[in-house]
Amino acid sequence: MDNTVSELLSVDSTFRDEPRLEDLSDLATKTLDIVESMLKNTATRDVEFLKTVLLELMMAEKRCRMARDGASNARICTFIIQLLYDIRDLPNVSYYLILLSRKRGQLKAAITAMVNLAKSWIAEIPDMEARMNLIDTLSHITLGKMYLETQRAEVAFTLARIKEEAGDIAGAADDVHNVEVDTFGLLPKQDKVRYLLEQMRLHLLNKDYLRFYITSKKINESLLDSEEYSAHKMKYYEYMIQYHLNEGDYFEIAKAYHKRMDTALKQGGTGWILDMECMLLFLLLSPISDETVKYREDIVASNEKNMKETPMLTTLFKEFLSNNLIPFPLEENISNAIRAHVVFTDTHLPGGDVRLAVLSDRVVQHNILVVSKYYTAVQLVRLSELLNVDCAKLEEEISSMVHAKTVHAKIDRPAGIIRFGERKSTDAVLNGWSKDIAAMPKNKGKGGKNRRRGKNDNEGEKRELVFKMEDQEYAQVLRMLGNGRLEAYCFDGNKRLCHIRGKMRKRVWVNAGDIILVSLRDYQDSKADVIAKYTPDEARSLKAYGELPESTKINETDLYDEEGDGGIDFQDVSSESEEEDGKADDKFDIDDL
Repeated sequence: MDNTVSELLSVDSTFRDEPRLEDLSDLATKTLDIVESMLKNTATRDVEFLKTVLLELMMAEKRCRMARDGASNARICTFIIQLLYDIRDLPNVSYYLILLSRKRGQLKAAITAMVNLAKSWIAEIPDMEARMNLIDTLSHITLGKMYLETQRAEVAFTLARIKEEAGDIAGAADDVHNVEVDTFGLLPKQDKVRYLLEQMRLHLLNKDYLRFYITSKKINESLLDSEEYSAHKMKYYEYMIQYHLNEGDYFEIAKAYHKRMDTALKQGGTGWILDMECMLLFLLLSPISDETVKYREDIVASNEKNMKETPMLTTLFKEFLSNNLIPFPLEENISNAIRAHVVFTDTHLPGGDVRLAVLSDRVVQHNILVVSKYYTAVQLVRLSELLNVDCAKLEEEISSMVHAKTVHAKIDRPAGIIRFGERKSTDAVLNGWSKDIAAMPKNKGKGGKNRRRGKNDNEGEKRELVFKMEDQEYAQVLRMLGNGRLEAYCFDGNKRLCHIRGKMRKRVWVNAGDIILVSLRDYQDSKADVIAKYTPDEARSLKAYGELPESTKINETDLYDEEGDGGIDFQDVSSESEEEDGKADDKFDIDDL
């Protein structure tokens, strides 16, 4: 108890008592000696005798409390509680716990010592009603007291364990969910993680997946990377696998097994092999997408040595990354090994038959994707012969892949032909051609870098019309803000603060109402970067092509500042091979004539 008191007094001032006014340790020792001698010399301990003993102790407790002597007061309070417990007067144990904790000016050291002593008796009390009464008493005392956060968490999870053993899973889950251990400042991090994992486990048993997800987000996964949290990390991802299995998210399950495999490798042993096999199989079960394909490639690149432990599964896994057709159904030896694996049995993870059917679908989808890379059109019957799949199954899989945008295809059922590839409209083809032309080099026939660069009124007419790319947008200047900044209205309906950047080839005077081309920022939607300004003729051409709204008003001013004072600088993409403006060449050149 003395160690507990000293630990309490060494923490922050929020959780410790005020400085004591008087040292009454001698008084406490003398009082306890007197009471102990009374107990030894008295054979019959009736009610009147107990009242006399308790009165003596309560008087000493009051003096210690008034003198703010936390250590002496804690000794007396715990002696009172221990005395009542020794005679198995459990109702009075709860009564005096509440009475002493509610005394005016009661010291935190005394309350903490009593709670720590009482909670150690919970497991020893055989009578369930008395045990629950003691738990309720401790819960009431610890409620709202920051210096008793650790004790409150222990009592709450002890209550949940009792309810779980009694079969009340829902009640146990509710009890632990109401304890916000993530906000407890005194609770060590390892204990917080342990309690949060217990919450996750109970929510899984209760099939309350929403609360499970909320609780799982309270654990910082980067914290689990420390070696001291290895056991917690394995348990955390085991619970996450159960959650994602219920959601049907095989890709997240594969990533969870990857985390477990890395942790098991650091710990040593052979347990990581099973986690690696599960990771590979769930990656094969994941829907085909750019993300999953990239993840598979990274796994092969970083675990080439480890994958040699499972040669058969590794061979199948690499086949999914190749442009080769996978025989369907799978070869007998591979098929038997897969059917016997824990992933496809119900002993470890429920739903093995469902996952086995999904794996067959993934093989068919892989083969369809391979065929789409080499064929633009193929007869349905011929494709059925190549893949050894009936036509109805092929139509179903192709439809699901088209819906998921994994492959572009159309099925001509009357003709029995499947056409692969995205069909572009005439406008899309024309726009693509225009963008390709705009991206071609534009410095041919303009002379070398010694060519004098001066004002050229016809420069705008010679420039190729630049169309916007995917991450770009047309805009109209609303007002100038100075320092290379302006406010523009983008034709996607948003106003943005634009910044002019890039190397200079010439100085361009930008006015309100000018049409410009801006590059959007992925991380700042309210800001953009100016990359080009259109002349009025170019703006009208864009309007004619349908790139600008019909209601757009074209600013007729297009001024070039010869001296550069007050102009706003930005790069003309057609002049990267030339020198910056401002480097004049005094030598005579025949191009000047």
